[in-house]
Amino acid sequence: MILQENGARFCTEGKVFTIGGIICANDESEYAGLCGTVMEIRSGDDCETENDTPDIYCAFDPPTSEDIVLELEGRFSALYGEPKTMDDITLDSVIMAPEMLESSAEPPAEGVDLSRKMEAVADIFAKVLQMPDSALRALRAFPCAPADEEAASWEVVTEVCSLGGCDMSVYSFPDERSAQIFAVLLKRTGCRLRYDAACPSCYAEYQRGILKESEDM
Repeated sequence: MILQENGARFCTEGKVFTIGGIICANDESEYAGLCGTVMEIRSGDDCETENDTPDIYCAFDPPTSEDIVLELEGRFSALYGEPKTMDDITLDSVIMAPEMLESSAEPPAEGVDLSRKMEAVADIFAKVLQMPDSALRALRAFPCAPADEEAASWEVVTEVCSLGGCDMSVYSFPDERSAQIFAVLLKRTGCRLRYDAACPSCYAEYQRGILKESEDM
């Protein structure tokens, strides 16, 4: 899967990454201390790396602190075994793994109050968690598919573009059952696949079409 449209969301490892959203590199990366923007997200067979996790393409802002410059040059010099300066360090289209980044997007909600409907919610959760794989698949609650041919991870789409059908919100899971359970839980709690909004790219193309029609009249 390839996400490129501004506003498209991808949830993995408890983090939400948004195309066009702000991210910062953490201590798991040589780019630690830099912040930037998510430009593209690739998963499954569309990844360019051989990592088991999605490829997140970032454009980092140049460092403004001399201390950070020195730290970056030191880390990259040690990494490559020769002196490196900022001119040698790529800041655009840098492929990062999710564990290397902290996102400014809100994490998945953890504090939703369902206490007033506890028995109903507990019944739904218990029934879904006890369902066999065949029953989960049969419900076809949300688009659910392996991210690659090896099915190393599975993805559930919860929102698509109303104009072009582009994926706008995607959740990643380590196995099929986890993904199917997530999809069925959403359905059983009243959620439905969203297609009430257009992605910026499709909407802009739609507007251009309307403008062209008006000019041709």
